[in-house]
Amino acid sequence: MRKHVPFALALLLFPSIALAVTGYDLSGRIVIDGYSSDFETDEAVFVDTVLDVTGDGLPDQVRQERDNDSKWGFNNDINQIKITWDAENLYVAVDGISWDNNIILLFDYLPGGLDKMTELNSWRRNFVFAADFYPDLFWATWDGNATPQIWRYLTENQVEQVPDESFETVATFQQGNTGRSMEARIPWDVFYGETLERRYVEEARDSVPVLPVGLDHSRSIRMVAVLTAGGDGTGGPDSAPDNLSGHEIDSSIQAVIDNYVFIPLDTTYYETASGRRILDPADTLIVGESGTVVDAVRKTFPSDGSPDMGVGIVERRWFLFTPPFPSRSFTFRELYLNRPVINPEEGEVLHFTFALDPEPNPNDPFDALRGITVTAEIYDMRGRMIRTLAREDERSVIAPENPELDRWDCRDVDGDLVPGGIYILRFVVEPGVFRTTKAFSVIR
Repeated sequence: MRKHVPFALALLLFPSIALAVTGYDLSGRIVIDGYSSDFETDEAVFVDTVLDVTGDGLPDQVRQERDNDSKWGFNNDINQIKITWDAENLYVAVDGISWDNNIILLFDYLPGGLDKMTELNSWRRNFVFAADFYPDLFWATWDGNATPQIWRYLTENQVEQVPDESFETVATFQQGNTGRSMEARIPWDVFYGETLERRYVEEARDSVPVLPVGLDHSRSIRMVAVLTAGGDGTGGPDSAPDNLSGHEIDSSIQAVIDNYVFIPLDTTYYETASGRRILDPADTLIVGESGTVVDAVRKTFPSDGSPDMGVGIVERRWFLFTPPFPSRSFTFRELYLNRPVINPEEGEVLHFTFALDPEPNPNDPFDALRGITVTAEIYDMRGRMIRTLAREDERSVIAPENPELDRWDCRDVDGDLVPGGIYILRFVVEPGVFRTTKAFSVIR
């Protein structure tokens, strides 16, 4: 289901006449050489948009993937993702700058997939995935490497490398040089990891792949690019599109990838009298400087099980949360216990509360979308876990407390009252993995 972010200050952009960019054979146009200028404008994921980013009430033109949003600065930044396809291949490019670091493009397009990279057998990185994003394949390179690798999900924490000779790829990232990219031409059979059926198309006088059954209705691709440090277990300073919880300068702090771009490969779409290819027949309104006009639908292209041809990416891609937006992560300022000594035989119960840092803003539409998970466990002085009160309980940052879970009645997992003594509350807030412990006494 498409999701919309309530940008209070977002302005309606003028739709442009779309270029027909996906086609039956793009091999003569796109050269895989590590420079992505041969991709068309409509094959870029991020475009300029108009927002009041300075808060002065005036519109500013900004790129959806900003060139100043990396925590490590200009020389380590992802700038753009480009994607298109023909009857044989998927073409992708990532533009950016890397100085002794890595760039990875993650794809989610099949059921299942990775829920984290923190324990991978290869390319172990300090990222976890949220918001229904489970990568099935990733394409990765490091600064100075000319031949990026593709790795495919096998099972939990296990990936295998796709043979280099099965696809074409080049990267040109070189110690802070600008205008560099990594590009790939990936055959559909390699992308899906199986031999696809094909069907003949009279218009092309050639065959096209039939995409696997069992995918979502639009046989979509979800993508995120991340920039990481080079060592195993490290995170990174930037992802594209932006994630809600952001990144940290310290790559040892775990980052949550909770946003992605969604690109339908095969869906019903429409052509208007002006030549626009649109996904929603109601989207016929054109707003221009001279006023508004209605652009009538003149042809319908029903979903047919194969990648759509003659379509641009910009008019059909959408984001889970449309960038750009400010990223914020939350930890807790303090953990408070209602009393240091609990006597359960007197009916006393331990209650704990906490305050987030920074303080969430209920009027910020993005804070309304941001969440944390809370884990709370009780241990005795011998280090034995006595009771789990909450395990990765998902909460909104606007209302982070749960009175039903943020309490302990001094009973163990069997429901028996624990003996008197000193106990410890272990409290964890994620993303970012912020931990604390607090001791208290139980008397009987």
